[in-house]
Amino acid sequence: MRLTVGHERWPVVPMQNYEFGASLVSSEVASCCIEFFSLPWTLSDNRDALRIGTSDKRHMFAFVHLSPSVDHLGDSMTHDKQPDSYATIAAWYDVEHDPLTEDIECYQALIADADLRNPAIIEVGCGTGRVLARLAAAGYSVTGVDPSEAMRQRCARRLATLPERVSRRVRLLAGDAEHLPLSDDERFDLAIFSLNTFAHLTTSQSRLTALRALAAHLRPGALLLIDLDLLGSRRLAETAGQLWWQGTWPLPENNAVLLSHFVAAAPISTPGALRVTHFYDIHEQGGEVRRAISTMSLALISKGELEVALQYAGFLVDEVFGDYELTAWDDVSSRAIFVARRAGQPAVTADQAG
Repeated sequence: MRLTVGHERWPVVPMQNYEFGASLVSSEVASCCIEFFSLPWTLSDNRDALRIGTSDKRHMFAFVHLSPSVDHLGDSMTHDKQPDSYATIAAWYDVEHDPLTEDIECYQALIADADLRNPAIIEVGCGTGRVLARLAAAGYSVTGVDPSEAMRQRCARRLATLPERVSRRVRLLAGDAEHLPLSDDERFDLAIFSLNTFAHLTTSQSRLTALRALAAHLRPGALLLIDLDLLGSRRLAETAGQLWWQGTWPLPENNAVLLSHFVAAAPISTPGALRVTHFYDIHEQGGEVRRAISTMSLALISKGELEVALQYAGFLVDEVFGDYELTAWDDVSSRAIFVARRAGQPAVTADQAG
């Protein structure tokens, strides 16, 4: 078996009769992993280090018992950062995320509870349109904004597969949260930052700017939903320099080809933020591995910090939930799902006025 990264190749020692989750790997395999990641990894005596591999025990290719130099990891991530952080991984994003439905079901329940009839909805950071398409199929008119051209292209392809009566409810725009590409008089009844998208705003000033920009386009009383991943961010911060296996999935067009996602993080100079590197490996059992790498910054945002930002931006927090089951938030919650409203008297929608 061989691993391919760009135009370089490294041989890997096959692991025969290797049980997934075993606590030790051979020095030969560990050395291959060190070279494979192209980072200054060193062998570690930590027997609790993460162990990863494919779902087929016959061909484990990336078991690690390693400890990296965190400073160098941060530098290497910054060195080749691309303007569009999703450009290299957009093709694989949906393979991982399309099976996820709990978040959309949660958002739809919150929208239904708000008793808004025919609300105009905007999703900031809509990505490949997973949420947009579901909301449009449910009968809502939605506007999606995203700065990544690669993600918007995949979103457009997704929308093209929908029935015309559904796709015509969706408008897709290029732009970012701090500079919404909207006319001055455009107003919405509901806004969404889904699936930790808000954490891409890595400074308190950028978050406040984005919230104020959004508030300017929301009617008084309009609803704002923000979904923060607290557990994932905490885990990355507490294990900076370690590699985490996010999962392995078969490609829809060919189940013999697998996609594996790994992630590692390192601290950066921006307070309360991490530099996160995503590794997407595409491989057949016993065959070559192709690797796509993307680096991006991610904020570590507490519930209290977001509450203050919302208040300064002119929002009132109605509720905060701790998971997609809408359990009340507490100190050990894995998520913080904010339900806030733009200050002011609720506006009457055109449908309600009629």
